[in-house]
Amino acid sequence: MPSGVWGSSTRHVLYRHRSAFLARPIQLVMILLLILSALFTTPAYAQAMPEGWQFRRTLNFKLPASDAPGDPVVYAEFYTNGQRQPDGSDLRVTNPQRLQAPMRVLQVSADNDFVRIAFAPTRGEGPYYAWWGNPQADKTTAPPPPLEIKRGILAEIFRNPGGALDNEQRIRHALERAAGGPEGALFVPEIFLGYNPLGAEWDTLIRYSTAFKVGKTDSYDLAFTVEEAGYLNLDGHTLIFQQGLVRDARRKQTLELTAGWHTLEVTQVKTSGGNTGVSLSWRPGGMGKYTPIPAANFAPVSEATVGPLETLRQPFTADFLITPAAEIFVPPEHFAPRYVFDAQLPEGFKQAALRWDFGDGQTASLARVHHYFLYPGTYTVSLTVKPRRDRGGGLTYTTKQRISVRDRLYERFPVPLEDGLKTASVVLTNYNLPQLTVEQLLRGLLFFKRHNAKDEMLRWGQAWLQSPEPQNERVVWQETFDLARLLESRNLYREAAEAWRLASQKRLTWEMRSTLLRWQVVTLCDDLDDAGHAYAAAEEMQKTVKDPSDATRRALGAALVYAAVDRGEGKLAARLAKEIGPVQPSFERQKLEQGILARNIEAAISAKEFDHATELLQQWEWEFPQAIVEGYSRLLKYRLRMAEGQPLLAARCALAHAKGVPNSYYAAELLYRASEAFKAAGKAADATAVLELLTSKYPESPYAQKDSPATQR
Repeated sequence: MPSGVWGSSTRHVLYRHRSAFLARPIQLVMILLLILSALFTTPAYAQAMPEGWQFRRTLNFKLPASDAPGDPVVYAEFYTNGQRQPDGSDLRVTNPQRLQAPMRVLQVSADNDFVRIAFAPTRGEGPYYAWWGNPQADKTTAPPPPLEIKRGILAEIFRNPGGALDNEQRIRHALERAAGGPEGALFVPEIFLGYNPLGAEWDTLIRYSTAFKVGKTDSYDLAFTVEEAGYLNLDGHTLIFQQGLVRDARRKQTLELTAGWHTLEVTQVKTSGGNTGVSLSWRPGGMGKYTPIPAANFAPVSEATVGPLETLRQPFTADFLITPAAEIFVPPEHFAPRYVFDAQLPEGFKQAALRWDFGDGQTASLARVHHYFLYPGTYTVSLTVKPRRDRGGGLTYTTKQRISVRDRLYERFPVPLEDGLKTASVVLTNYNLPQLTVEQLLRGLLFFKRHNAKDEMLRWGQAWLQSPEPQNERVVWQETFDLARLLESRNLYREAAEAWRLASQKRLTWEMRSTLLRWQVVTLCDDLDDAGHAYAAAEEMQKTVKDPSDATRRALGAALVYAAVDRGEGKLAARLAKEIGPVQPSFERQKLEQGILARNIEAAISAKEFDHATELLQQWEWEFPQAIVEGYSRLLKYRLRMAEGQPLLAARCALAHAKGVPNSYYAAELLYRASEAFKAAGKAADATAVLELLTSKYPESPYAQKDSPATQR
């Protein structure tokens, strides 16, 4: 024990009573025994913490009056600054005289800087200090005095080690087997957690321990419910064990409780992931309804107010608070949390220049910043403070805090708020998109897509397309399709073709890349009348592919056939289509399947399911490339374009095929339909020119006759 704490007063006692000790040997022995007893029973928290700790935060709190068993308990949650030991072994709590308090680390991780601690304030209400930043802590001083927590409702979370947990003994054994002890612990206001703190995908064990007070001796009915399995233990005796997916069913027990304090332990087993659920209610005296045990009956615990970061012998330390605030839903099943970051600045630093770096490529400069993390992970957030020259002498101060971001925001509340489009847009519209990863960009795109915010969809979508990082192929196809259709709806056909091109350049299988390129080819031909470019793009990819699969060969072949038709090379298109051949060799089967596709496309057009009709047309021409040359699929595409309110595109589509394959069975009808589409678009001269072409090339066709029934359809 350091002499400065106890040694000086001991010497004073010995000196003052020396003559008495010599005269009264019995008293001397008794006093010596008392002194030795005092020395050996001095509480461990009376040890003074030596030098070597660099950082601290102030802990202020109020202690409620209580006669509950055990020492008063205070807990605190805060972020360190990347300078503590990964396992939290250098965390300490002291009073202003640097005397250590008994403490327990409830949550610490090597991956982030968030910590949760509990301690026993044995010398008043403070202020106390949380310390860290001593890499030699384990060599220069003993661990902090252990804290036995008997107050508050402590929920300890364990990773389920597995095995059959179908009785109390096996659950207790699993708690002992859980590697490394609890993953974390927290104080809760009631014996309930409506979520899985480890995440919905993890198997979990949760143990609640507390003490509660009964005002008078009486009969009490207890009702216990746990989802899956768990037990209720009162005063060291298990009253109820429950197993099975019972939902709201309750196991009830009636017992006599004496006035005073009682210990309570409740566990829950989760072996199938998902959220957790446990509840405990009582009915004093067997009267009235079951209600939760009132919070006032439980042994109280205090939460400390945490002060700013301090560095020893340094007048100013950059610091900020991190507060989880809300989240946004990202289809199909993801969430992105919003945090609030507050720079902690003294009055003299209010005009300082600030720069935030959130570790995901995004920056900011305000003192209070809202930020969404669009993908789970560990991020290092840094704040750099540059004071005015007359305050800081040109110095800059930087601090960093690591934060672990999950897919759900379960840090300090079970049901996070969900932000809507307006709130999220204020933050997300300022993001520097090229600095985000492909997954982050996709999440932003899907969020705005959910809210049909088309301008932001396009901004995020185009940035996502330009990212070369690999991704799920089905996702790439679906999102590119939606973006291209949105661009087409705004007559941005060049941009739509570019979307397909960018997607086809991603690191995907050749089968998917060729499929995406086929959509680019169709867009170039139908919407931009650029068959030459389309054919060249398909030909270039065909040269690049080595040992193509049948699906890749078919997709590129169909693209070449389509471009050849629109380029006016019907004979080349027919030869290419014959080389590819249909998916189904049986002629009868071909007729049947094409008939089914045709009826489905017509039904989709009638139902105004235009996207579905577009996909079915592509499927038809992929399975039966000869249909591209024959022309009926093109006639259906004309009807689709007209139904979509795109008469000019309908006219171009019909005219291109009629010119490219003039001997097609549908060539005359397509010319007539093109003339009708030009009329609908207000292009009378073009309509007349197409009719003249029809009558000159197909004078015998019913479509060349003004009063023919065919023209009345």
